[in-house]
Amino acid sequence: MEGEPSKDTVEMRKLVHTSSPSVNIDIHDQPQPELETVSSRSDSDDDSDDDESNLIDDNEADMALSEETYPPTCLFVVVVASGVGLGRFVALLIAYPGHLRVVTRDCERNYAKMCQRWLLLTADTTDDLINLLQSPEPWDQARVAAFVAIRDDYRSCVTNIMAILSRSLEIVDAEDTLTPDGRAVLSRARLYLQYANDLEPALLLAISREAGAAAPSFHAAPLAVGLRAKRANSTRTGLARLVSELWQSRRPFEIVANLSLMRADLAARYVRRPISIHDVILKIQNGRQLWVDAPDGHRIDAMFLPGHGQSNASSNNGRTVLLCNPNCGLYEFHHFQSDWIPFYTNHGINVCVFNYRGYGRCQGYPSPHANNVDGMAMVRHLQVVQGVTRLAVHGESIGGMVATYVAKHAAGIELLVADRTFANLPAVAQRLV
Repeated sequence: MEGEPSKDTVEMRKLVHTSSPSVNIDIHDQPQPELETVSSRSDSDDDSDDDESNLIDDNEADMALSEETYPPTCLFVVVVASGVGLGRFVALLIAYPGHLRVVTRDCERNYAKMCQRWLLLTADTTDDLINLLQSPEPWDQARVAAFVAIRDDYRSCVTNIMAILSRSLEIVDAEDTLTPDGRAVLSRARLYLQYANDLEPALLLAISREAGAAAPSFHAAPLAVGLRAKRANSTRTGLARLVSELWQSRRPFEIVANLSLMRADLAARYVRRPISIHDVILKIQNGRQLWVDAPDGHRIDAMFLPGHGQSNASSNNGRTVLLCNPNCGLYEFHHFQSDWIPFYTNHGINVCVFNYRGYGRCQGYPSPHANNVDGMAMVRHLQVVQGVTRLAVHGESIGGMVATYVAKHAAGIELLVADRTFANLPAVAQRLV
């Protein structure tokens, strides 16, 4: 009918007036707007993004905490490498202290003290001899006996101290390494030797003089000379003294009694025949300097000392002993520390000595393997270059490691002398525990 609301209109009014108690609206039964669906999805995506962002922040925080808790790998490697290097350095000091320059300086100081004592002994003996010759007392049996004793001591000082010192200084001077103080000592030593040569005829005629005859006039021996060495009059002790000596040992001291003079002393001391008073001016040198090449290119500082009656030429292929030094031993100082060199040379046996790596003039650092390589190189030089057919090795202390290795691996070794030694360091450590 016209004027009455249609059915659709009535239904719409029911939807609008929801407060009516007779109307129950179930939202699930109604269609949802498309706009609300899009908004709901956007909120869900925002929540998901927030969760991912929170997860990333948590991971970054964990990584930062891990970096703060654990040190970087490179720092750990540096610490481990430093520890290993320090351990190897300490082991090197314990096993081979002779490669330290402070040990060389100590040998030089001891040698300087020995030279000073020798010069004082020579001066006192010469004064006693001159006083006895100038004495107006008659030549009775007691005086003759005293004269013979003093004369023998005087001649020993001339041949074993002054002649060797003069020749050693000349060898160093020929190498252009002699200091001004050394040249002053050399000039006075030559003057003394000339005086000793002029005095010898008077010594031969002294006892044959008739009793009561006037004693000849002798001028004083020109021996007012001493070896000048730099001394550190410091009161430092303990660790401070050690650090001071290590710092000072960086450069060579300007002293006379140094490693070069010790090496020259070794070359001049063991002569092929006894020296007479008339031969003290001669250029006597027995030892022959050697530089031997190792397979790795290292140069070995060595010296060949012929036995009595043998030649120091390279053609000397007689019986030879290769001496392997102890851990603190330098071959330049070997003849002052041990009697093995004169023992062998007095029996006509040649002796060859050498320094380990880092010792004396040798470069590098010592180690059991490196020392064994150098020992084999020395044997090869003596057998191939020198032509030695009868060879023995003598090792003292840590030098026994080289000697036993060479005796085992080198051909033609007839004798091994292991002098208070061991075959390897692990064996020593095992027995010390």
